[in-house]
Amino acid sequence: MTDGASVAAHPGGGRGRSHLICLGLYLLLAVALTWPLAAHPATRVPAGDDDLWQNYWNFWWWKEALLERRQSPYRTDLLFHPEGAPLGLHTHSEANQILALPINAMFGPAAALNLSLLAGFALGGFGAYLLAREYTPRAGSAFVAGAIFAFFPQHVEQSLEHLNLASIEGIPLFLWSLVRLVRRGGRRYVPTALLFSLNCMLGWHNGMLAFPLGVALAAFEMRESRRPVKGVLLDLVKAALVAAVLLAPIAHPMLRDILERAGYFRKTLGPRPIDPLFLIIPHPGHPLWGGLTAGLYEKMRTYASVGFIAYVGLVPLFLAAAALRGQVLRGPRDAKASGAGSAARRQILFWAGAGLFFLSLSFGTTLTFAGQEHAGIPMPYAVIRYLPFFSRVRVPHRFLVPAVLCLAIIAALGVERIARRLPARRGVVAAAFAVLVLLEFLWLPYPTRSLPELPWVRALEELPKGLAVLDIPGGHRSRAADDMYAQTLHGRALVGGYVSVPLWHVSREIDRYPVLRRIFQSKATDTGYSGPTLERTIRAVDAGIVVVHMDRTVEALRESRLEASLTHPDDPYRRAALEPDEGMPRELMDRMRAELRESFGPPIQAEPGVAEVYLVSGPQFR
Repeated sequence: MTDGASVAAHPGGGRGRSHLICLGLYLLLAVALTWPLAAHPATRVPAGDDDLWQNYWNFWWWKEALLERRQSPYRTDLLFHPEGAPLGLHTHSEANQILALPINAMFGPAAALNLSLLAGFALGGFGAYLLAREYTPRAGSAFVAGAIFAFFPQHVEQSLEHLNLASIEGIPLFLWSLVRLVRRGGRRYVPTALLFSLNCMLGWHNGMLAFPLGVALAAFEMRESRRPVKGVLLDLVKAALVAAVLLAPIAHPMLRDILERAGYFRKTLGPRPIDPLFLIIPHPGHPLWGGLTAGLYEKMRTYASVGFIAYVGLVPLFLAAAALRGQVLRGPRDAKASGAGSAARRQILFWAGAGLFFLSLSFGTTLTFAGQEHAGIPMPYAVIRYLPFFSRVRVPHRFLVPAVLCLAIIAALGVERIARRLPARRGVVAAAFAVLVLLEFLWLPYPTRSLPELPWVRALEELPKGLAVLDIPGGHRSRAADDMYAQTLHGRALVGGYVSVPLWHVSREIDRYPVLRRIFQSKATDTGYSGPTLERTIRAVDAGIVVVHMDRTVEALRESRLEASLTHPDDPYRRAALEPDEGMPRELMDRMRAELRESFGPPIQAEPGVAEVYLVSGPQFR
């Protein structure tokens, strides 16, 4: 086959064996490249922080709601006691919850979370492989595309904390089915609808990323297809209708909460862009040369949350350049190949154009380069962020996902072009590039952490049922993430909580009882409070147990963070979990501890420097 031969014209049968082999390889790679996670599936989790525990709690709550309470998981009375919390706008990742429910029931939330992450890596690679097979005839070249998409470093970093954002496997699977639907029709609208629905049920953000790329890809393939346009459009309408039916059960709770004003529907846009310089700077988690680049990340990283890492790899960029040079710059070598070469050129131009478009969106509203924001250089996201689907993604760096998928497809075509020059070594060439990609992306050991042991929880086991817990300091946003984990151990209702959108009634209660503002939102300068006393506030929110976390003071967190920096200098995620700004000033905590002792007596459980548990006396004990 010449350079200009069509990469789309290849037989569709006889691929089952290669598909199974590739899927098996991706499964093995998922286990190997997240080691030691698979060795401790029920006792260790990724080394994330706040959102990790929210996702962990989701698994616990879905098992509790479906198997124990036999109720809908879209509302709970275990958060924001006594009113409870609507969860229609909460991030559940329903597909992961449902598919992992048997593992969750038998082995617990940690095993379910870890299995979901491992499956996401494997299926993400397999989906990109299947999509690439629609544009290249050889499994080896397509396998490289899957390796790029499954294990690019931002995906690995997102998996440390954001299950929904790391579950990107639905994007290439949906696009693969969409291409087959446009090209061949038939009843392929059913799997296309199923895979788009799966994508949304893994994470609505991923559905929003897939939709505009899917629209563009469908239009491109429709132009290339010999099928009648009306027939293709009819198939797409059928797929849309089936997807609407499939998504209705999870869309209904969202719509209900929006109409009831249960939560703020529109969250603020996140100013977290990609720094273009870090597209080519190896990530700091690499076991060989990560230490050489860690200083640059430490110095120029503009935000601490996961998603900043944007390295796309020099090998994928080289392969993409090879594809572009062969099909676009040089073109077909002879007239016989000109027709096929023209089609191949259009395919590469489409994927290159789509990739550059999404990459430009990941740069945010204005260019940030080498850690410095250049406000005078606007980026496309500043214009289109208000459009449907684009505005709902919110955080610019998430657009790197479709950009890398486009890069992966072009890289597969680059492997194909290079391999054609060595016809006797095609398999070796593809294998070599796959190994180079994986070596370049390598992130070992994968950052993990043990499940926290909380001895103070044992003190709650002997107390009367039905008593809600007020954590000091607690929270009504990410600050309450640790309390959500503790709830999976003690099972009691929390006065606080962490759901994906702010809730109206929580803001109302904070305004009514200023002490709650100090408990939920205190800063280093907040050392006092006015309004109703702490005792009156505790009784007003119907808390029966108060847990004071002395290891969460600003001073304690600052000391722990310094110790972590000295003992684990190469582990930024350990330091990120110790954020002094989320603590309470020791002076304010000591004042509250004194009031608790005066009102309710000494704590029934005390771990010096860690936690104190107070039992609220009142009519409920008479």
